[in-house]
Order: sequence, then C-alpha cells, then structure tokens
Amino acid sequence: MLTLAISLCLFCTGSAIAGDKLLLPLPDINQLDAGDNGEIACGPAAAANYIFWLASNGRSSLAAPEFGPEPVLSELKRMMGTQGRGTSAMQFSTGLESFFRAKGLPVSQLDCAGWRSGCTGSSPELGNLKAILKRGGGVFLNFGWYRSSGAISEYKRTGGHWVCLVGYGVDCNGRDDPSVLVVHDPSPRCGSMPNNEFLQMKKFDDANLLVSDNKPAVDGSGYYFVDSGWRMPARTDVAILDAAICVVPQCP
Repeated sequence: MLTLAISLCLFCTGSAIAGDKLLLPLPDINQLDAGDNGEIACGPAAAANYIFWLASNGRSSLAAPEFGPEPVLSELKRMMGTQGRGTSAMQFSTGLESFFRAKGLPVSQLDCAGWRSGCTGSSPELGNLKAILKRGGGVFLNFGWYRSSGAISEYKRTGGHWVCLVGYGVDCNGRDDPSVLVVHDPSPRCGSMPNNEFLQMKKFDDANLLVSDNKPAVDGSGYYFVDSGWRMPARTDVAILDAAICVVPQCP
C-alpha cells in the first residue's frame, strides 16, 4: 500500500508514495480555460497545475483558487509570450521564473533538458525528473508530435504539446511499472474532467528527428517516446519527449 510522504522542503500534501512510485494530487486544468479558445495555451495550463497545487499547500500568494484558473493563465500567457505558435521551451522557463519572482518566490533550481533551444542538448532522463518531483518540484514535459518520414527510424516533427508530470512508477491498473510517467494533459482531447494519463515510456536506440525544414536533423538516439497510454492527435505516429523543464522554488 502507498504511504504518505513529505518532501524535505515543499510539502507533498495528499501524495501517495512508496519505493519508486509517486502520485501527487495536482489539479488538471483545461487549456480552454485560458480564453481566446485556448488552443495554444497548453504551456500556461501545464504550469498552472503546479502553481495552484503550491498555492493550496502554503504558497497562497501564488494564486487565488476562488477566482478560478483564468487570471493565472492570462498572467502566465503574458509572461511566457504565448502566441500563435504556442510556447517554446525558452519562453516557458523564462516566463515561469518571472512569474515566481513577481509573486515573491524566487526559484532555487531551474533546468531544461532536451534538444529545444535554451536546453542542454541532451535527452531528459527519467530518473532526474522523478527526483525533482519527489522533492516537491515542478516538472513540465514538452512532447513533439512526429510522423514517420518513410525512412527507417526517421521522424518529422509536426507540432508539440506541454503536459505536467504528477507521478510515476505505476500504471493505470495500479501495477508497479518504472517505465510509466503519470501526467495531466491540458488538452480537451483528454476529456473535460480531471484525469491521469499513464504514459509508458521507451527509449530510442536509434532515431533521426527532422525538427524543422531549416534546421539540421537532431540525433534522437537515447530520447524517450510514448510507447502506449496516450490519446495523440490524428495523423501522429509517435510522441517524443523533446524537452523537460524542472523548477524548484526556494524554501520560505
């Protein structure tokens, strides 16, 4: 049975944890709550899940739940510069840090792994993401939507999407599975009610990622993709973990 745990700094109130599995009770905010039809607001919505969770666990200056998610989503959209093409990894990390600082809560750690601009250039590692979440930090995953190019192990990026990591190590049937990441997906594609998505991750041995017509291909060897467990857009062959942003606010 899973037992209650408290992180060293941030209180994981209501969390379930045992061994190498964890599930946090974060909100599951729909990106349509961002107004302007919300089609490109997956980044702000993913961040808002963590912000509202912090606000309900002693960081009340971050958000006022009684006013709903739209004020926070609007502020995040502005700070992240979310526009017609969505939110880049650099915009996400810069805007998120600005939001925390504006609320009087500086961050002690902000990392971005992956091939996206402003990131490390190397694949996010699941062990690192799990460790940050276990500490009570926020973990935000940027998946790319890809189609097979027709060549062996070659994929062309057609879009992307942000989700919020809320747990790991257990599948939708409650069975232990170290390959599973549990996320909250802000897309209406995953329903209008709060819902955990259990993504079984697998690592490429060899892959070539065509990420842009005017950029060289990215060596996708060692990057993770979703093997099962997710509703992807039509005409998508695979979802690849292009980047992961981890943030740990300073202790009060």
